[in-house]
Amino acid sequence: MLAGFIFAVMFAQAQAKSIISIKNKKVLFQHTVVAKETLTGIAKMYDVSIAELAKENDIDKNTAVKIGQKIKIAVPVSAINQKRKTASPLYYTVDSEETLTQVSKRFNNVSVSNLHNWNNIKLNRVDKGDKLIIGYLPGALVKDDGKNTGKNIMSKNNTGEKKVKVNVENTLNIRKGPDAELGIVAIAQKDDVLTLVKQLNSEWSFVRTGDGTEGFVASQFLVPIDEKPAQTPQKEVQKEVQKEKGKEMKVIGTTLNIRKGPGTNEPIIATAAQEEKIIVLKNLNKDWAKVRLADGTEGFAAAQFIGSLQATIEKVTPKVEEKGKEMKVIGTTINIRKGPSIADPIIATAAQEEKLTVLKNINKDWVLVRLNDGKEGYAAAQFIASLDTKIEPVKEVVAEKQVKVIGSLLNIRKGASTDNEIIAQAKQEENVILIKEINKDWAAVRTMDGKEGFAASLYLDLPGNKEKLLAQQTALAAAALEQAKLDAEKEKQNNVEEKASIPDVKPTSNNYFEAQYKRGKHTKVAASSIFKTDIGWNDGGKYYILIDEAAAGSIVKITNPINNQFIYAKVLGKMSGMDINNGFDIRISDAGAAILGIKNIDKFNVEINYF
Repeated sequence: MLAGFIFAVMFAQAQAKSIISIKNKKVLFQHTVVAKETLTGIAKMYDVSIAELAKENDIDKNTAVKIGQKIKIAVPVSAINQKRKTASPLYYTVDSEETLTQVSKRFNNVSVSNLHNWNNIKLNRVDKGDKLIIGYLPGALVKDDGKNTGKNIMSKNNTGEKKVKVNVENTLNIRKGPDAELGIVAIAQKDDVLTLVKQLNSEWSFVRTGDGTEGFVASQFLVPIDEKPAQTPQKEVQKEVQKEKGKEMKVIGTTLNIRKGPGTNEPIIATAAQEEKIIVLKNLNKDWAKVRLADGTEGFAAAQFIGSLQATIEKVTPKVEEKGKEMKVIGTTINIRKGPSIADPIIATAAQEEKLTVLKNINKDWVLVRLNDGKEGYAAAQFIASLDTKIEPVKEVVAEKQVKVIGSLLNIRKGASTDNEIIAQAKQEENVILIKEINKDWAAVRTMDGKEGFAASLYLDLPGNKEKLLAQQTALAAAALEQAKLDAEKEKQNNVEEKASIPDVKPTSNNYFEAQYKRGKHTKVAASSIFKTDIGWNDGGKYYILIDEAAAGSIVKITNPINNQFIYAKVLGKMSGMDINNGFDIRISDAGAAILGIKNIDKFNVEINYF
């Protein structure tokens, strides 16, 4: 590593900061006062005025600050450094699920590419609680804190390099910078020997591992190694020689993970590159071997990626037989899926402006593509265009919104058609995420547990849909009523005998069909709703019902158990076959519901007797 870079890392990294709040295009975080700092010096450090600093902390600008005191700093979002890691990182804790594009807009359009790189993430979506570096702040340089006396593991001037041993119970994290919140670049084991490049202060030291990895560790876990080690007894030497024995082999995989134990669930303690020589100490089984790396690290590795020193490693060559057109991504970040459907799993992602090869146009919605790393999968055609396509600036992202399911149980299908299989369901009144309205009939949705598919737009609480459902319901009832009239007329003409058997009953307010009613064998409590008709209000109490259990044309008795009001109603037809009726046993005409004393209630219980 270049000396200049070492210098930059050691002296430019300062304590990481976490955002406390965001208000009026300013971010608020805390600075912890160290020795010899003043309010004026802190103000200069963060390029804020002393007056602003005093006001933010409700103190006098001439106040002397104390070591360890927490000072609130408010800086404009526009002042956050987006280009170079020249100072302390600024962290933002995600408070709800959102995309990196949304995070970018929140923080002065910081490059989405930078957010990917700084946080070592590939996906565009981040979850609540994720901690992201969104930029870098000017801040205090790492410096001697004056607490090193008597405990330095280096010379008094704290310079030069020296070997030290790791003194921990298990493992020691080696980090990107001198702060416990910064990323881990390597892990050292108990008694590992490291090169101490520089002890920064009593808390942090800058070290180098045997394989050349450099980073920061807590100073308290390092102990010096004597220049002249004590003589080892002959028996111990023999044991050590025996321990070193093993077969020298090499890595034939691209990169080999060295783990703490023989299993993929065990933590990774090191890696070995292709062609790197290793010592195989023991073959545990056909899957795992115990190995030692050149720097002395011992662990367990997958046996299939280890071969003899003479093993020939076949180089991976791209598939030349599948030619295609080179194009680019015009969406912000697109998903590459295992199949041509949003129901298929995501196998990779591609960023805006990234080049890829389109192998085949599947249909108007999907294409088969190959990424630069050779991965092949399916992508949405609308987000891929020719290399000379000009990408318009990203417009304000409309946040995906939650909508409520109305009218019935909502079927979520694999495609935008009732011919497609049902992959999930959402109950009435349950919330779903509206991803996109496909057309006037279908929308792409996601359930609250993450299942994505297509659903009929009519059953989502979107503008006008409640009115459409009511009209559909009324039309259904009217059609059934009209059919009932036709059936009754036909019955009247073809069955004179039955006509004579029905007395000429004068209609009353609620007993028009009473003469035709015969007490049935079945009585049950039914969950009911209402449909609108123009019959029953002014024509002698003709009331109607939709029900599956009773035959069309039969008469049933309906009682409201709350007030004991009852009516006799004629069965027009069945409930089944329409999603809108899910969750209900029957529907009663509005005039009948009024006689039962039911008004302005979407769902209610009644007692019903029928054959």
